[in-house]
Amino acid sequence: MPPPLSPLERRWQDAHAVATAAARALAASLAASPDDGSSAAVDAAARLPPGTLDAAALAAAIGRRRHAAASAAVPEEQLRSQLDELDAVLDEMHAVVEAARAAAQRLPLADAADRGPHGLSLSPADRCAALAAPLRAYEAELALKRAICNALCSRKQPRLSAEEAHALLLAWESQPLLEPVEAMRQGYAAQVALEAVL
Repeated sequence: MPPPLSPLERRWQDAHAVATAAARALAASLAASPDDGSSAAVDAAARLPPGTLDAAALAAAIGRRRHAAASAAVPEEQLRSQLDELDAVLDEMHAVVEAARAAAQRLPLADAADRGPHGLSLSPADRCAALAAPLRAYEAELALKRAICNALCSRKQPRLSAEEAHALLLAWESQPLLEPVEAMRQGYAAQVALEAVL
């Protein structure tokens, strides 16, 4: 991508790597503690007269519920923290684009639209458009990551199955909505190579 975004893209990838580790840990905690009815047992036991439910079974169900909640809490906090970091990186990307647009707007119109003597170079306005193009992909990817995080962290019953958690984790890791950014990067690199020989 244009050089102003390159360091921010590296920061995105670094935060994504840390968040992916947290998402894996969270998905693993879901797989390791399937919903075996312990939540329902604890809730039902609260409505029963004392001594109706076997004390050992109740204690085991309560223990499983507490263990599952405790084991999921740390990865969930890490995941949400890294989502905030990705959001901050995206805000910085927007700031870079806005600064570039402001600089182009200060130019005379002819200079802002100038594509060089052969008309094959990028004008300052074109460079702003190239800089802004990936942002929608990053916005969509962040929205997808938030939806995945909410699904993995949901306390609603029934809980996600191991297969569902695995599918969400694959979507998280592959960053499918950033695939167009690679094509944009290659197009920009080809344009820079062309301008170098003009």
